[in-house]
Amino acid sequence: MSNTGRMRDEREVLALLQSWAHETPAVRTIILEGSRADPRRTPDALSDYDVAVYVDDSQPFVEDESWLDRFGPILVRWPRSPRPTAGPEWVTQLVLFDDGVRIDFQITDRPEIDAAALDAGYRVLFDRSGAADCLPESTGTRHLTKPPAEAEYADTLNAFWWDITYVAKGLARGELPFAKAMLDGIVRTEIVGRIVAWYIGAQYDWSVDVGVHNRWMHRYLSATDWDHYRRTLAGAEPRANWKALFETTAFVRTAGSRVAHALGFAYPWETDRKVTAWIEAVRGGQS
Repeated sequence: MSNTGRMRDEREVLALLQSWAHETPAVRTIILEGSRADPRRTPDALSDYDVAVYVDDSQPFVEDESWLDRFGPILVRWPRSPRPTAGPEWVTQLVLFDDGVRIDFQITDRPEIDAAALDAGYRVLFDRSGAADCLPESTGTRHLTKPPAEAEYADTLNAFWWDITYVAKGLARGELPFAKAMLDGIVRTEIVGRIVAWYIGAQYDWSVDVGVHNRWMHRYLSATDWDHYRRTLAGAEPRANWKALFETTAFVRTAGSRVAHALGFAYPWETDRKVTAWIEAVRGGQS
């Protein structure tokens, strides 16, 4: 957080957004989303203000950035200027201001409000036209972990036992950056994260949201499971990364087999056994 002065609180930031909307005729509706609008979450001072801004024409907000001046000095932002990022209908400008407040603006000139996107919770901050009057109440179910189909489960476990071999090869060759990119990037983020979410979902009858990149997994894993997961993490020392690799395979073996049992699927024990033996052989006498 910047040391330039006191950080504005939520009341001040929301009042600023509302006054800006009142003073800007092109703004039709502003809806607050994310953690600050989700009744099931407790935001803190670092929580973003995720705002969807519905306007008559989004192009002026791209061509002239002076509208941002209303919100204070900017520390850093992304992208470097307002522009569409995820699709042509939405203009993105994520801003961290000098006092530590972060506002994520998503601006659109589409006429209708995407009600489905608001299911995790929302608050209408401003509505000049009454377009938000008929929005349904949020159910909080959109981001709940859902059980995988059997083919998805099988493909994911197969991908894990395939990609983990790259980690072993990278460590055996002394290619630490590559091994870390595979273990902590592709394997952990794209594969293990999915398996962990399923593991937690199965334990909680598919009624929880573990967050982006499983940010809240520690809230749901048992102390034993959380400690095991932490052992899959390592720094830069090669021996520690070999240990983390084997801890990762052990964790996936436990979580993956329990998910399979809960859903009536088959865990790939034979692939597990063969690949584990292959990794042990690749490691050989390295330490």
